[in-house]
Amino acid sequence: MTDGFSDQTALADEARSALARFGRGRHIVQLASIRENAVFEVRDSDGARAALRLHRTGYHELPAIRSELLWLTHLRSHGLAVPAPIPATDGRLAITTSTGRAVSLLDWVSGPRLLDVTPESGAVEVTGPEARPDLPLRGRLFFQLGAMLARLHNASDRFDPPAGFVRPVWNCDGFLGETPLWGRFWEHPGLTADTRGLLVQARRAVKTELEAFVRDGADFGLIHADPLEDNVIVTDAGPVAIDFDDSGYGFRMYDLAVALYRRNDEPQELERAEPLRDGYRRYRPLPDSHWQRLSLFLLLRSLACLGWIVPRTDIPGRGSRHKRYLQTAIQAAQRYLGTR
Repeated sequence: MTDGFSDQTALADEARSALARFGRGRHIVQLASIRENAVFEVRDSDGARAALRLHRTGYHELPAIRSELLWLTHLRSHGLAVPAPIPATDGRLAITTSTGRAVSLLDWVSGPRLLDVTPESGAVEVTGPEARPDLPLRGRLFFQLGAMLARLHNASDRFDPPAGFVRPVWNCDGFLGETPLWGRFWEHPGLTADTRGLLVQARRAVKTELEAFVRDGADFGLIHADPLEDNVIVTDAGPVAIDFDDSGYGFRMYDLAVALYRRNDEPQELERAEPLRDGYRRYRPLPDSHWQRLSLFLLLRSLACLGWIVPRTDIPGRGSRHKRYLQTAIQAAQRYLGTR
């Protein structure tokens, strides 16, 4: 799924042309990241920062991107500190360039990524009703993150989608069907016959448990779907989720699992997992029977990532990611099947 993102000169030209349609004399500062979008940091004449997103062609169509931005607007109206969509001069939340590429603009969220915050990285104030001074720094931040995800899910339950609202559906088929949203992970070219068999076995077992979870009353609705530590900004008001590109309808437990995904192999996992769970429970019910399926959703994330990386030939660090995603998925499948 290459998209011309590797030609950064042409990409910057396309960004400048699109940016002019949002007014206020904004200018490009730098290319900030490339994943599902090419994201440029921009500034206006007053120095205010914003994020210009050039969307990957063929990933989300314009109605889905506009739906994401409508949902963000709803979350903002319910007190969630999510990025605010900035409309173009004609009032539209998302526009298209002459090449047909979708473009959107969001206000900039300033602060370090949660991934980068450690006791050694410098002072980060954790204040307010969710401060939890009894926990170490990262435990306090994960407690706040759990509380934020609970509030996001609560606000999403109060959202009445307008006609034409469309977002991905992260259900059993979305993860494990014949055409998963992020690709057929069991066909990754780096798998051997044995490891492919392992993932096929895990796919069958996970499908059985996930279907049982649905029958037992899984909490399902609009989710962020990608609240990794590098998609969470630590601000003075607490953690703020950015990068809603993959948001859609899904299992609320999936959001909690993804928040822990980068740490799921560390011996200190409970130092993050338990505060995340407790913070979530401050604002939203989370039955033990749901939380006990954490390993299931960590595996789902690992398998999804394995499918995601295959077609994205323009992702920076693609080679090392292939190796890491393969190893993580295989180990997660081994653990999961070993505990059943």
